[in-house]
Amino acid sequence: MKSLKSLKNKMIIKLGAVMLFICISLSIISYYNAKKALISNVNTTLPQIAIQTASSVEEKINGTLNLLDTIASREDIFNPDIPYENKLAIFKLKSEQLGYIKMGIADTKGDVLFSDGKSTNVSDREYFKKALAGSKNVSDPIISKTDGSIVIAYAVPVKFNNSIIGVMTCTVNSDSLSKFTNNVKFGKTGNAFMINKTGVVVAHN
Repeated sequence: MKSLKSLKNKMIIKLGAVMLFICISLSIISYYNAKKALISNVNTTLPQIAIQTASSVEEKINGTLNLLDTIASREDIFNPDIPYENKLAIFKLKSEQLGYIKMGIADTKGDVLFSDGKSTNVSDREYFKKALAGSKNVSDPIISKTDGSIVIAYAVPVKFNNSIIGVMTCTVNSDSLSKFTNNVKFGKTGNAFMINKTGVVVAHN
């Protein structure tokens, strides 16, 4: 009887060990399957979110550039015979209405007087060079030459008689790009950030 009971206990222990092994194995398999499914889902979802967000950011940036293009197409802006003081009054009003820091027109040498009364030369700025070549564009976050703050500059060419006579520019707060990425969430803790073509982070929460 004692040996029978001992054999029974051994069988129970062995059976229990087998069951434990099976449970642990199934748990590990389930974990890796779930992990694989999660990674697959992330790899599918994240690119879609990135594309949608990039499209939204591009749309808003183009909206600002198109608006500036419209302003630059006004005769009281592009006509060199109109006193610059009159144009500054328009820039001050538009800056207040649209939430820009300042606006101004740089001549072909890069000299510009902004709506806040400050002047500088932007001939070395990439956004100025592109706009002077005919391409409306937006800069990465840059250090303002007039007050040292970090800003983002939008620029469009100013044309008169089909010739580019200057560059109209407006500057906005550098966190305007981060406002785009701050609206993007993934799960409970996932955040978005934006990098430029050289890999430098230009927007982050």
